[in-house]
Amino acid sequence: MKGFIRLKSGKLVERDAFRTAVDRRTLLRLGAWAAMGAGLLPAAGRLGLFRPSAEAADSWRHAELSPEITPVGRFYTVSKNLWDPIIDARSWTLTITGLVDRPYVLDYDALRQSAPFVQAYATLICIDNEIGGRLVGNALWGGVRVRDLLERAGVHGGAVDLRMEAADGYTDSIPIEKAMHPDTLLAWEMNGSTLTPAHGFPARMVIPGIYGMKNVKWITRMEVVNYDYQGFWQRRGWSDTAVVKTMTRIDTPGRRVSAGGEALVGGIAFAGDRGINKVEYSADGGLTWIEAELKEPLGPNAWRLWRGFHRFERGLHTLTARAVDGTGELQDPNPASPWPEGAQGYHRFLLDAR
Repeated sequence: MKGFIRLKSGKLVERDAFRTAVDRRTLLRLGAWAAMGAGLLPAAGRLGLFRPSAEAADSWRHAELSPEITPVGRFYTVSKNLWDPIIDARSWTLTITGLVDRPYVLDYDALRQSAPFVQAYATLICIDNEIGGRLVGNALWGGVRVRDLLERAGVHGGAVDLRMEAADGYTDSIPIEKAMHPDTLLAWEMNGSTLTPAHGFPARMVIPGIYGMKNVKWITRMEVVNYDYQGFWQRRGWSDTAVVKTMTRIDTPGRRVSAGGEALVGGIAFAGDRGINKVEYSADGGLTWIEAELKEPLGPNAWRLWRGFHRFERGLHTLTARAVDGTGELQDPNPASPWPEGAQGYHRFLLDAR
C-alpha cells in the first residue's frame, strides 16, 4: 500500500511504523541484552511470509497450479505494524457497543459458545496486490455470523456503519448492511485450526467481496455508529468501499516452454462475491481467445481454478488471461496501479517457446 515498505522476509509494514521502530533501535542498542532477557525483541522467523507445504493430489492439483486451499503458512499477511500483537486469549475480550439496545462483552470462551458455529470458504485479497501478484489466498474459515452477534445486541434504526477496532489500534468500518449479511463472519479458525497470531488470533473479520484491509485482525471492539466512519487506511486516501475488482492470474507456464509440446496453461480467477463465470487465455496478446476449463468453486466467495492445454509454436508469445464475473461483466483491460481502489488490467507476459 502507499506508505508501505517490504521487509526482506516479504512482509509489508506501514512506513511510519518502520521509521518509528528504526528510531527506537538506537535506544534499544543501549540496552539490547536487557531487552532480549525481557523478551522485548521479536522471535526469529516471525516476519516470514511463505513456508512450503505439501499439496494433496487430484486431477486439479498440478504442481504448477496454486492449491485450491492455501496452506496457512503460505497465506499472505499484511500489517501496519513492524511487530504484530501477541494476545493472551485468557485476557482478551470483544466489546459490542454503540447504537444497540443491549451492549455486551464476550471473552474468548464465551465467543465460541455465543452463536452457531459456521464454516465457509472465502478468498481474501490485499488491495495492494499487483496484477499477477501473490497477495491473495483462499481458506476455510470457522466462527460465527456477525449478524448473530449484532442481533443479540439489538441494532438501532438509523445505523450506518459497523466500526471495528483491533488490539494494535487499527480501525476500519463496513456498512451495517454488509455486517448483517449472513456470509460475514467473525472467525477464530482457519483451515480447521486455531488462528495463528499473524492471521489475527484470537478472532478476525472475514467479509466477502471487499479487500483484505477491511477484514480486521485481532479485533477487540465492534461499535454500531450512525455515520460513515473513515478508518486507518481511508484517512490515508485508500478506498472506503474497497470492492474487489475482477482479477485473473496465470500460474503456469513460466516464461519458457518446449515448442510443439502440449503445455498446461492455468491459474486462478477471483471477483469477490460476484463469482467467476468464464476465463479465457490468449497466446497472441489478445488477438484470439481460448475459453479455459473452470473448476467448480468451493463456495460462492472463493476463487476459481482455471486451466487449458496449449501447443506453442516456436517463437515468442504474449500470454494473456481475462475473466468474466458472475454478473456477466468482463474484467477491465485498462491497467491501473493498486492505489487507491485496487489494481486492474489483464495479467500478461512474454513467453519463449524453444
